[in-house]
Amino acid sequence: MPSTVSPTPPSQQYWLDRRWIHDNYARLVSEHANEWIAVHRGELLASGRDLGAVEDTARGRCSASDIVLQFIDDGSLIF
Repeated sequence: MPSTVSPTPPSQQYWLDRRWIHDNYARLVSEHANEWIAVHRGELLASGRDLGAVEDTARGRCSASDIVLQFIDDGSLIF
């Protein structure tokens, strides 16, 4: 029987950055509406419409594994 591996829980920094996004969402919507952002330690590392490009840019600027990637939805898109 194969062993199961539990995923690593998010770091404390990850949760702090999620809180930072929440606390700054109004400003982020005005500056980055309908874009992806990458945040680490309360710093916006990258933003743009292409998630892959945003992630690549962020990883080029920061080697941390717990960078938060978030889509900043202004409510105008219908899925």
